[in-house]
Amino acid sequence: MKLENPSSSFAFWSLFLRVILLYFASISQPTSTVANALGNETDRFARLKFKEMISNDPFGVMSSWNDSVHFRKWPGISCGRRHQRITALDLQGYNLRGLMSPYVGNLSFLRFIDLTNNSFFREMSVRECLKSSIRRSLVALRIRNYWELVAAVISVE
Repeated sequence: MKLENPSSSFAFWSLFLRVILLYFASISQPTSTVANALGNETDRFARLKFKEMISNDPFGVMSSWNDSVHFRKWPGISCGRRHQRITALDLQGYNLRGLMSPYVGNLSFLRFIDLTNNSFFREMSVRECLKSSIRRSLVALRIRNYWELVAAVISVE
């Protein structure tokens, strides 16, 4: 009968557990990458729909909102460092005209929006545009119809 050395048994199981943990950590990574990619696609679609609703862009700001330039470099767009989702939409003073896109409500990581000195009309009510989770997380919201938006956000809560 052969007796095992307890320290070698411990070393074996320690190594075995590390290999297993490393394996599970490596296979879980693509899932989060896919989730981020899908989230980025949702944001991309919302941005392009927002652009589509602009009828007048006197400074040509929206001309760079296309696939030839990475969306993080688009004027007026700020993204989170970790998740690369839109956290701010700051188009103040660009004199844009158009309809308020309901797809803005799909920007679930949006924390700041400033559309002052633009002329956005609405095809849908502001309440419908802001039905998503952004209504709970906006830190600052300044738009020409500020009080109407505040009333809409409060009444949706």
